[in-house]
Amino acid sequence: VKWEALAREGGAEIELHLPHRWPSWEEDYRASEESRPGLRVRGFHACRTGREDQYFFAPDIFRGMGGGAFDVLHVEQGAAAFVYSQALFERNLRSPRTKTCFFTWINWEPRQRWPWRVAERYNLRHSDGAICGNREAADILRRHGFRGKLAVLPQLGVDAEYYSPARNPEL
Repeated sequence: VKWEALAREGGAEIELHLPHRWPSWEEDYRASEESRPGLRVRGFHACRTGREDQYFFAPDIFRGMGGGAFDVLHVEQGAAAFVYSQALFERNLRSPRTKTCFFTWINWEPRQRWPWRVAERYNLRHSDGAICGNREAADILRRHGFRGKLAVLPQLGVDAEYYSPARNPEL
Protein backbone atom coordinates (compact mmCIF):
# COMPACT_ATOMS: atom_id res chain seq x y z
CA VAL A 1 0.00 0.00 0.00
CA LYS A 2 2.75 2.49 0.88
CA TRP A 3 4.56 1.82 -2.41
CA GLU A 4 1.34 2.36 -4.37
CA ALA A 5 0.79 5.65 -2.54
CA LEU A 6 4.36 6.79 -3.15
CA ALA A 7 4.08 6.00 -6.85
CA ARG A 8 0.67 7.68 -7.09
CA GLU A 9 1.17 10.72 -4.84
CA GLY A 10 4.92 11.19 -5.12
CA GLY A 11 5.18 10.69 -8.85
CA ALA A 12 7.90 8.07 -8.38
CA GLU A 13 8.64 5.15 -10.69
CA ILE A 14 9.09 2.21 -8.33
CA GLU A 15 10.23 -1.32 -9.02
CA LEU A 16 9.83 -3.75 -6.12
CA HIS A 17 11.98 -6.86 -6.10
CA LEU A 18 10.51 -9.51 -3.80
CA PRO A 19 11.57 -13.03 -2.88
CA HIS A 20 9.74 -15.58 -5.02
CA ARG A 21 8.20 -17.04 -1.85
CA TRP A 22 8.06 -16.23 1.84
CA PRO A 23 7.03 -18.93 4.32
CA SER A 24 5.21 -17.90 7.47
CA TRP A 25 3.12 -19.57 10.13
CA GLU A 26 -0.03 -18.44 8.28
CA GLU A 27 0.75 -19.53 4.76
CA ASP A 28 3.42 -19.62 2.08
CA TYR A 29 3.29 -16.22 0.36
CA ARG A 30 4.24 -16.13 -3.32
CA ALA A 31 5.32 -13.02 -5.18
CA SER A 32 3.07 -12.22 -8.11
CA GLU A 33 4.30 -10.15 -11.01
CA GLU A 34 2.22 -7.05 -11.56
CA SER A 35 2.49 -3.68 -13.16
CA ARG A 36 0.53 -0.48 -12.61
CA PRO A 37 1.28 3.14 -13.42
CA GLY A 38 4.43 4.01 -11.49
CA LEU A 39 4.78 0.59 -9.81
CA ARG A 40 6.20 -2.70 -11.04
CA VAL A 41 6.40 -5.77 -8.76
CA ARG A 42 8.73 -8.64 -9.63
CA GLY A 43 9.55 -11.89 -7.86
CA PHE A 44 13.07 -13.32 -7.89
CA HIS A 45 14.49 -16.56 -6.60
CA ALA A 46 15.84 -16.14 -3.07
CA CYS A 47 17.59 -18.41 -0.58
CA ARG A 48 16.85 -18.64 3.16
CA THR A 49 13.42 -17.05 2.73
CA GLY A 50 11.41 -16.59 5.89
CA ARG A 51 14.47 -15.30 7.76
CA GLU A 52 14.61 -11.53 7.44
CA ASP A 53 18.25 -11.12 8.42
CA GLN A 54 19.53 -14.14 6.46
CA TYR A 55 17.80 -14.27 3.09
CA PHE A 56 19.49 -13.20 -0.12
CA PHE A 57 18.64 -13.23 -3.81
CA ALA A 58 20.07 -15.39 -6.55
CA PRO A 59 22.47 -13.29 -8.68
CA ASP A 60 20.02 -12.98 -11.59
CA ILE A 61 18.11 -10.23 -9.72
CA PHE A 62 20.75 -7.66 -10.55
CA ARG A 63 20.39 -8.17 -14.29
CA GLY A 64 16.89 -6.76 -13.80
CA MET A 65 18.10 -3.51 -12.27
CA GLY A 66 18.55 -1.83 -15.62
CA GLY A 67 22.34 -1.72 -15.49
CA GLY A 68 22.25 0.79 -12.64
CA ALA A 69 19.65 3.09 -14.17
CA PHE A 70 17.94 3.83 -10.87
CA ASP A 71 18.18 6.79 -8.49
CA VAL A 72 17.58 5.21 -5.09
CA LEU A 73 18.13 1.72 -3.75
CA HIS A 74 15.95 1.10 -0.69
CA VAL A 75 15.88 -2.19 1.22
CA GLU A 76 13.15 -2.92 3.79
CA GLN A 77 15.36 -4.86 6.20
CA GLY A 78 17.46 -4.10 9.24
CA ALA A 79 21.01 -2.81 9.23
CA ALA A 80 22.59 -6.29 9.43
CA ALA A 81 20.49 -7.99 6.74
CA PHE A 82 22.42 -10.06 4.20
CA VAL A 83 20.10 -9.00 1.38
CA TYR A 84 21.06 -5.37 2.02
CA SER A 85 24.77 -6.24 1.94
CA GLN A 86 24.18 -8.02 -1.35
CA ALA A 87 22.30 -5.06 -2.83
CA LEU A 88 24.96 -2.58 -1.67
CA PHE A 89 27.75 -4.68 -3.12
CA GLU A 90 26.00 -4.81 -6.50
CA ARG A 91 25.25 -1.09 -6.33
CA ASN A 92 28.92 -0.34 -5.65
CA LEU A 93 29.90 -2.38 -8.72
CA ARG A 94 27.22 -1.20 -11.15
CA SER A 95 26.05 2.22 -10.09
CA PRO A 96 28.14 3.84 -7.34
CA ARG A 97 26.25 7.16 -7.58
CA THR A 98 22.91 5.59 -6.70
CA LYS A 99 21.76 6.71 -3.26
CA THR A 100 21.07 3.98 -0.73
CA CYS A 101 18.86 3.66 2.32
CA PHE A 102 17.24 0.99 4.44
CA PHE A 103 14.39 0.62 6.90
CA THR A 104 14.59 -0.83 10.40
CA TRP A 105 12.28 -1.36 13.37
CA ILE A 106 14.94 -2.93 15.59
CA ASN A 107 14.61 -1.13 18.92
CA TRP A 108 16.70 -3.43 21.13
CA GLU A 109 20.44 -4.06 21.25
CA PRO A 110 20.89 -7.19 19.17
CA ARG A 111 23.54 -9.67 20.31
CA GLN A 112 25.19 -9.92 16.96
CA ARG A 113 27.68 -12.58 16.07
CA TRP A 114 29.80 -12.99 13.03
CA PRO A 115 28.78 -12.65 10.17
CA TRP A 116 25.96 -10.24 11.13
CA ARG A 117 28.39 -7.86 12.85
CA VAL A 118 30.44 -7.70 9.65
CA ALA A 119 27.31 -7.22 7.51
CA GLU A 120 26.07 -4.40 9.75
CA ARG A 121 29.39 -2.53 9.59
CA TYR A 122 29.49 -2.85 5.81
CA ASN A 123 25.85 -1.79 5.43
CA LEU A 124 26.13 1.24 7.73
CA ARG A 125 29.35 2.39 6.07
CA HIS A 126 27.80 2.24 2.56
CA SER A 127 24.36 3.70 3.35
CA ASP A 128 23.37 7.27 2.59
CA GLY A 129 20.29 7.18 4.78
CA ALA A 130 18.05 5.16 7.05
CA ILE A 131 14.38 5.24 7.94
CA CYS A 132 13.53 4.03 11.43
CA GLY A 133 10.10 2.95 12.62
CA ASN A 134 10.81 4.35 16.09
CA ARG A 135 13.22 6.63 18.00
CA GLU A 136 14.96 3.73 19.77
CA ALA A 137 15.99 2.20 16.42
CA ALA A 138 17.53 5.55 15.40
CA ASP A 139 19.45 5.77 18.67
CA ILE A 140 20.85 2.25 18.18
CA LEU A 141 22.00 3.05 14.65
CA ARG A 142 23.86 6.12 15.91
CA ARG A 143 25.47 4.11 18.72
CA HIS A 144 26.56 1.54 16.12
CA GLY A 145 28.33 4.26 14.13
CA PHE A 146 25.83 5.23 11.44
CA ARG A 147 26.58 8.78 10.26
CA GLY A 148 24.15 9.09 7.34
CA LYS A 149 20.83 10.89 7.16
CA LEU A 150 18.21 9.47 9.46
CA ALA A 151 14.44 9.84 9.63
CA VAL A 152 12.02 8.43 12.19
CA LEU A 153 8.82 7.50 10.42
CA PRO A 154 6.39 5.15 12.18
CA GLN A 155 4.80 2.87 9.58
CA LEU A 156 1.60 1.83 11.30
CA GLY A 157 -1.43 3.76 12.43
CA VAL A 158 -5.15 3.54 12.95
CA ASP A 159 -8.19 4.98 11.26
CA ALA A 160 -9.00 7.85 13.68
CA GLU A 161 -12.58 8.10 12.41
CA TYR A 162 -13.30 4.43 13.07
CA TYR A 163 -11.39 4.20 16.37
CA SER A 164 -12.76 7.29 18.06
CA PRO A 165 -14.75 7.65 21.26
CA ALA A 166 -18.42 6.92 20.78
CA ARG A 167 -20.96 9.51 21.82
CA ASN A 168 -23.09 7.13 23.83
CA PRO A 169 -23.57 8.07 27.51
CA GLU A 170 -24.72 4.53 28.37
CA LEU A 171 -21.30 3.16 27.51
